[in-house]
Amino acid sequence: MTTNDPTSALLATLSGNAPVTVDCSAYPRLPVAFIDAAVKRPIAVALTNVQVDACWALHLLGLGERLRVDSPMQTKPRDIPFQLGMDGTGLLVSPDRTISQNKLLSDQVCHSWARGLLAETLTVDFAAVDQVNSMLVAWLLQLAQSARPAGMVVRNARAQILTQFKQLRLDQMMKLA
Repeated sequence: MTTNDPTSALLATLSGNAPVTVDCSAYPRLPVAFIDAAVKRPIAVALTNVQVDACWALHLLGLGERLRVDSPMQTKPRDIPFQLGMDGTGLLVSPDRTISQNKLLSDQVCHSWARGLLAETLTVDFAAVDQVNSMLVAWLLQLAQSARPAGMVVRNARAQILTQFKQLRLDQMMKLA
């Protein structure tokens, strides 16, 4: 285990049969694999000194209270125009049907959370999205930038949306499926 491998280092803190408090001050990004293991652990896990972006991500995942992490934002997760979930070692973003009209989309609360997590992939499921606009494209670009080095995948987008994304050359930055 080295400091270059945050996943192994953090997973090691979960061993044992007693409640655990994990100091996250040395980890600006929390690995999704660690969060998944912490949540599945039958004995309590509390995280302390969690960076702001990671705190917000945990609350968007619905895990903030369970891992005893205070919310750093006044915005409530229900106000955000998408749902966030874990998908193995990756993340799944499911935008609401009306995401392109949501005023919060241009606020950093809608993408800064991705800087707090370390995932292999970030998948955005466009199944519910009917239309795109420049604000939605800007959000996708900000999200892709914030999630790096995770690869980004857009899936279940309608043919018209895929055509628009290809015209904008988004297929150069993310996988369109």
